[in-house]
Amino acid sequence: GCSKKSWGSQMRKSSLSKMKTEDVVSLFVVISREQGEALEKFETRKYNRIFGQVHALELELASRLGDQRAQLLPLLDHMNLQVKVNAAYALLPIAKSAAFATLKWVADSKYMPFAMYARGSVEAIEENDFPRGSNPNSIYRHAYLAQQAKKQQL
Repeated sequence: GCSKKSWGSQMRKSSLSKMKTEDVVSLFVVISREQGEALEKFETRKYNRIFGQVHALELELASRLGDQRAQLLPLLDHMNLQVKVNAAYALLPIAKSAAFATLKWVADSKYMPFAMYARGSVEAIEENDFPRGSNPNSIYRHAYLAQQAKKQQL
């Protein structure tokens, strides 16, 4: 398992590569929850810092034999919305329909601010304007900018 105090030291690439896959998934949940808390408290700097950590875990899973990102599939049903959303973004390249359905559910849920980010990404995917191979940071930025552009048109 992973405690909040220890995950920072585990984020080095050398440490990640030595971890069991289930521990990488557990760490994904821990830091996604922390990112969600930061989002709810408008702690933008902390929220953004965690992007790179979530992406590092995604890349670690993808680099493992057989692409172990599929281990994140159960997280699409997680009770924490940020865990759901982060799992959906990580799974888009390998399980697009399940990931998209999760993003759509979050977008339709109206649970702010999670729904706003998910809505922008759903619209971008529907319009085929989704940055393939993007890290979560650019995906969120893309969704946010798309949302802002729509607001200005109104």
